[in-house]
Amino acid sequence: MLLDSWSRMVKSLNVLSSVNQASRLIDGSERCWQSSGSQGKHWIRLEIFPDVLVHRLKMIVDPADSSYMPSLVVVSGGNSLNNLIELKTININPSDTTVPLLNDCTEYHRYIEIAIKQCRSSGIDCKIHGLILLGRIRAEEEDLAAVPFLASDNEEEEDEKGNSGR
Repeated sequence: MLLDSWSRMVKSLNVLSSVNQASRLIDGSERCWQSSGSQGKHWIRLEIFPDVLVHRLKMIVDPADSSYMPSLVVVSGGNSLNNLIELKTININPSDTTVPLLNDCTEYHRYIEIAIKQCRSSGIDCKIHGLILLGRIRAEEEDLAAVPFLASDNEEEEDEKGNSGR
């Protein structure tokens, strides 16, 4: 089952700067989030609910933003902000408007960080026009996949057949 409601997938959304503009990332408005600070230090962090896997995560950018447009992004994930692991590095083309960040995650990440490492023309500040997130409910069998079972359904059926023949 796919989810597209931010309130059902994301427990919290945090940004490096311009915290009052963070909602622009997810509200579908024409307005953008503009981060100001040191070059390569901009980030967006999502805390994902425990039962949600990321199906698709995309970032909306605008080539008209010139030096404010991200050109290099690193996406990391992990169970705490202290142990994030790099999942993907994305080079953004000058003509891109929608940038795929993550697809079909099979592993649960409580935190996802989108780090804007570089902007066009060595720009210092950056603009992001939105995030698109689709999630899916983690199935119970995904949680149990690491648990070894003593017998499969087939083995139980074979045991029953073997026992009834005695």
